[in-house]
This record gives sequence, C-alpha cells and structure tokens, in this order.
Amino acid sequence: MSEPSNFIISEVLQGVYSKSKIDRVVNYVSSDAERMGELMDCFFGADTRVSQLAAGSICLVAEKYPILVEPYLEKMLLLSRAPGICNAIQRNTMRILRNLTEIPASVEGLAADTAFNFLENPRMAVAVRAFSMRVLYKISKKEPDLQNELKLIIETFLPNETLPGFTSTAKDILRLMEKE
Repeated sequence: MSEPSNFIISEVLQGVYSKSKIDRVVNYVSSDAERMGELMDCFFGADTRVSQLAAGSICLVAEKYPILVEPYLEKMLLLSRAPGICNAIQRNTMRILRNLTEIPASVEGLAADTAFNFLENPRMAVAVRAFSMRVLYKISKKEPDLQNELKLIIETFLPNETLPGFTSTAKDILRLMEKE
C-alpha cells in the first residue's frame, strides 16, 4: 500500500502505539535517506511519545537498511546518555548497535563507553543492559583488551542478578568468550 504524498511521519506517530502505525512508517521510509532524516527528526524531537515510537521504527528500518542509520549513531548515543531520557531511546539505540554487522569505527569508543555505563548501572532496564553486553562483546572482538573488562563486570554482577534477561545474556557472552 502506497502512502499519500502528504504523509507526515510525526503525525502518524502521534497517540498510542500500534504495530500497523509502525509498519506504515517503516514502509514509507524504506530505503529513502530523506525520509529517514524525517524519522530521525522525530526521534530527536521534544515529544517523548513520538520519540519512543520513532525509536521502534528506526530499529526496523535499520535491520533492512543499516546504512541509513549510520550518520545518526553518534547523536543517538549522546541522546541515550542524557539525564532523564526514556528507556525506549536507550534500549533501541543499543538494539540497533547490536544488530549492525559492524559498528562503525567512528562511534566505537562512544558506543563502548555508553554500553559500559549502561551495563554497570543496576537500576538500568534489563533489556538495555543485555543489549549493552552484546554491543560490548561485538566491539571486544575487534578490541580484545575490552574483553577482560567486560568479563570482570559480568562476573561481578552475575551472582546477584535474578532476572533471566540479564543472566541468560551474561552466561551466553561468557560462553562465547571461553570459546575464543
């Protein structure tokens, strides 16, 4: 289904969440860099609810067209670190990085620092911490020095964690490190 020429992403993302709404936005953006810019404006905008819905849409676009999200990664990481920012921004930023085949060198340091901060914060949402472990593991494959730090942090937190999302990811990462 083709969207009308007056399709405005920010208007579609108003109101309550619906999968059909997100699908419409993702299909509209498709592989178009200009439309991706419009979606990113929603992500970086002042309306928290629109930003949250934009974040979910960006994840789906980035799965199909990762090159479209690359110019925005640094700004996304910086936003995810802002005090009081909503969990959806943090979660989806880490999810996008986790899903990329390779994290661009230009944001690797910032991505690692952000992911370590999220991982080490026990008040951070479990999904954000789990995605952060995956991002750090991906980076540590190129930067082996980070692997020891990641292992130490996981082993420090693991005995006190009870949430399956954290424990299963932590154990999986430790297993992967042992195989290398």
